[in-house]
Amino acid sequence: MKDEFMITGKDLLYMEDLMDQSLMLDKRLNHEMSILQDKACIDQAKCVQKMIKEYYANVLQLIKQEV
Repeated sequence: MKDEFMITGKDLLYMEDLMDQSLMLDKRLNHEMSILQDKACIDQAKCVQKMIKEYYANVLQLIKQEV
């Protein structure tokens, strides 16, 4: 897959920033879930956390393919 695209240094910085923001959102969701009382809201937050983890894993996989 290395022939299909090339990740530049600028791309890596952008990806790093996106991953950092995703981790911050995950931490914020953990905090919010600890004070939420509505089960539907908690379930939605858990769904978002799952998507964040999948996104993070996908970005990490892309980076590993280029290394």
